[in-house]
Amino acid sequence: MKQKVAVAPPAALPDITRDTSLKILGVTITGNLSTSDHIRGVVTDCSQTLYALRVLQSYGLCDAGLQAVFRSVVVA
Repeated sequence: MKQKVAVAPPAALPDITRDTSLKILGVTITGNLSTSDHIRGVVTDCSQTLYALRVLQSYGLCDAGLQAVFRSVVVA
């Protein structure tokens, strides 16, 4: 059975910061292959969109207008 060998990252270069996450095809993946940052971002975006729709509805935007705004945000 093979033993796992710990690999140390290369030395940091001056004036270059090391990131702990990477966005690939719109999905954020962290250094330990977790997608929790991506899920947190999606939930935040959805919450902001719902809040905006509620505000527009409270200002009296008709249902057709709300649907048009919703479609433009979701499709984008």
